[in-house]
Amino acid sequence: MDTEPDADTAEAATLFGLLGHPIRLGVVRALLDAHELTVRELNDRIPGSDNSLSQHLVKLRLFKLVTSRRVGTTYAYRLADERLAAIVAAALRPSSGASA
Repeated sequence: MDTEPDADTAEAATLFGLLGHPIRLGVVRALLDAHELTVRELNDRIPGSDNSLSQHLVKLRLFKLVTSRRVGTTYAYRLADERLAAIVAAALRPSSGASA
């Protein structure tokens, strides 16, 4: 019996794992709203990210979910994977059965 997931399932699991951290999810959400942000702007928008933001950005960049470009002495980031918009929007949208 084959217990290994197919490539698509493994890729989806990796994507969800990356989005499973609140800071990385916050980065994606901020970039969905603003299109492109510098490291400082991301730090200002994501609570608790001061010390670890650069490590999270490295992970997102390694998995090609974000791209960066140099802007003066810093970097600006934007989403590189269009799938993220639909996934994050669906995850953050309140369900129709939720009570207020």
